[in-house]
Amino acid sequence: MFKEQEKVNTIVNGLASAAESKTPDPVIKVHAMPSKFVMSSKQSVRPRVTGGGRTKKLILITISLILVIIIIIAAVFLVINKFTTVPIENQPVNINDNRNEVVNENTNDNTNDNTNDNSNENTNENTNDNNNNRNEVINENTNDNNNNQSALDTDNDGLSYEEELVFGTNSDIEDTDRDGYKDGQEIVSLYNPLVPNQNLLLSGLVKKFIGSSQGYAFLRPSSWTAKIAGTNVNNIIVLPNSETGESFSINISANTDNKSITEILNSMSSVLGSPTNYQNYSLTGASAYRSLDGHRVLAVNNNFIFVISHEVNSSGGINFASIFEMMLNSFEWLVVETAADNEQ
Repeated sequence: MFKEQEKVNTIVNGLASAAESKTPDPVIKVHAMPSKFVMSSKQSVRPRVTGGGRTKKLILITISLILVIIIIIAAVFLVINKFTTVPIENQPVNINDNRNEVVNENTNDNTNDNTNDNSNENTNENTNDNNNNRNEVINENTNDNNNNQSALDTDNDGLSYEEELVFGTNSDIEDTDRDGYKDGQEIVSLYNPLVPNQNLLLSGLVKKFIGSSQGYAFLRPSSWTAKIAGTNVNNIIVLPNSETGESFSINISANTDNKSITEILNSMSSVLGSPTNYQNYSLTGASAYRSLDGHRVLAVNNNFIFVISHEVNSSGGINFASIFEMMLNSFEWLVVETAADNEQ
């Protein structure tokens, strides 16, 4: 046991001697950098700007200059185009010609069609009708039938200024008696435009002319003169009390050969003009012809030939178209008497 103890001690002592005899490691000195030269970990590192930023600026400036130049060039072209006129030979000349042709065609068609159609409807439907029916029919006729005098109708009531003077209506009011019907409508329908619902003959504004020998009668304004034309008692002339140069006439002749109205129209072309200028018409229920311009009517009754005319002045002015319609609408066929013509 003591021998084993000695072995252990020998080993321990040997280890201690070896540890003491070992050379110690050299000491390394470390020098720390001053804190002012040490970058904080919170600071970010910015890249150094080099010559690439200046190049980008030059590119942007160049692009801007190009855009400005393009805008200036475009503006110059716009100004040049605006003030540059098209050569005369390149202008569309046909536009003016087309417009003129359309206007001429419309004017002619409207005047002829309206006058003829309205005249026929007026006479055929107005005879022996009541006040309302007459006025409704004339409502279309008055507006369209007197196209030639429209410039003289200041209040658009169907009466020219001269006709307003004849009947004493207000030239500034289309419905003087305010009964819902225009003054011209009432005159053509044989009603008083100054008093609602009064017959025109009872108004004192008109008088009835009676041709007893030929069997006819019609109304004419009281202020106008109706008399025999020349020495022929069968020819009557009605003269307005104005200086318009217009007049109305009724020329009557015997139908000795008992011709039809169509045969008479063809045989009297030297007086009436070409038959193609006439169309069918009805005068107080009897077959008749009326000229396309509305100024002349041919009728036959009691074996007499009647030519009723509205003579306009040389300048073509028409002031009494509505009065002529009134005269035609008031026409009556009477029993032929032997007494001389007279007035009431």
